[in-house]
Amino acid sequence: MSDSDPKPALSLPILTAGDLTLRQLGDADIPGIVAQCTDPDSVRFTNAPTPYTAEDAARYVREVAPEGWRSESLLTFAIEYRGEFAGSLSLRPEEKIAKLGFGLAPWARRQHVMTRAIRLAIGWAFDRLDVDAVHWTAGSENWASVRVAWALGFRILGPVPALLNQRGVLVDGWFGSLQRDSAMLPTAPWLEPVPLFDDASEETPILLRAIEEADLERFAEGCADPLTQSFSTMLEQPFTLDSAHRYLQRSRIVASTGSGVTWAATLARNGTLIGSVALFNISFPHANAEIGYWLHPDSRGLGLAQRIVARAARHALIDVDDGGLGLQRITARVMTPNSASVAVLEKVGFTKVGREFNGLRGRDGQPQDSFLFELLP
Repeated sequence: MSDSDPKPALSLPILTAGDLTLRQLGDADIPGIVAQCTDPDSVRFTNAPTPYTAEDAARYVREVAPEGWRSESLLTFAIEYRGEFAGSLSLRPEEKIAKLGFGLAPWARRQHVMTRAIRLAIGWAFDRLDVDAVHWTAGSENWASVRVAWALGFRILGPVPALLNQRGVLVDGWFGSLQRDSAMLPTAPWLEPVPLFDDASEETPILLRAIEEADLERFAEGCADPLTQSFSTMLEQPFTLDSAHRYLQRSRIVASTGSGVTWAATLARNGTLIGSVALFNISFPHANAEIGYWLHPDSRGLGLAQRIVARAARHALIDVDDGGLGLQRITARVMTPNSASVAVLEKVGFTKVGREFNGLRGRDGQPQDSFLFELLP
């Protein structure tokens, strides 16, 4: 074929992997499309018309999707999982790049359906289309979409300010890029704050778990407390409810990169937040991490900090095969006047290994000496 010959028309393929099939949209999918596009998460994170009707879905199936394939401007696949319509994904080819979009029916979520479908579609795109990279974007709160991109090995940047226009409003968002010949596998672990239970006291059993929206008011109270503020260099000042939302966002970002994990410390019987503990600056090649923690003012003086730190540290040092993180060393840096925190670490079993002169900077901006502690398996 010479350079002047027209390229062959692009035909819509049927791609199959086990119980998953990518195929053309059809009229039988219209009820499923309506259910998908009226789901609260779809309304929140997409620009689909609202209210979304069967007429909207029919127009997309019969006009928009076929024209997209004819013009090769919008390549939309129906996702069929175990014989049922489960969602859709699209590739928008541009010069050397294809932009990825996707949505999944609520019943098919949390089963790795979308990750498998996109892996199948992108493999076909790199083989059949003249593209060398796939780009993806999502709103900053769309963690389900971020999780899919992470699982596929996208290099993710963000949140980028004012990246997306959602229903006429500019919102912060994530941007990701996946290049040809990628393994399409995660490039780092996603560190979930797995639930950790401590029942050393029958009266006050403790549960460490992921931070939830309902925790943020007490989270803000604890982090705004003068004592918490005086010995922490990592908290906003003043610390407000908005600060707590930003902290939650940052903790999720850190978890997605495999460099840290944060737990809400709660009373197991009623879920009341009593503090927080975090492992950060995790370095898996060297199996090291640093630990930090704080207690809400009404939870101090009860021996809770020692139990919280001990439970998180134990999880960090347990082998991966036994459900832990497999770390070999945890460190802690404490300002020398913080005698309460020093006592907690020593009771847990940390060893004081040195003093760093001017190692930390206080809230007044002045350098502060700090003790360095470490804990080994």
